[in-house]
Amino acid sequence: MAMTVRLPEELDQAARVLADREHRSLHGFIINAVDEYIRRHGADVVVEQLGANLVERYSDALDRLGKS
Repeated sequence: MAMTVRLPEELDQAARVLADREHRSLHGFIINAVDEYIRRHGADVVVEQLGANLVERYSDALDRLGKS
């Protein structure tokens, strides 16, 4: 999917410096940064979603446990 990303000037400059340091294009640097973020934080999202699903599924039982 094609996408345009507009970075604030400070982020753009920092990203370009790091991309140059790693001998990468800015495009490749941004893809790597997003991929790394998803790998680090994606598991949290999955666990949160599973927890929310379980709370919804067992809300009656959880209510009864809370009252005992």
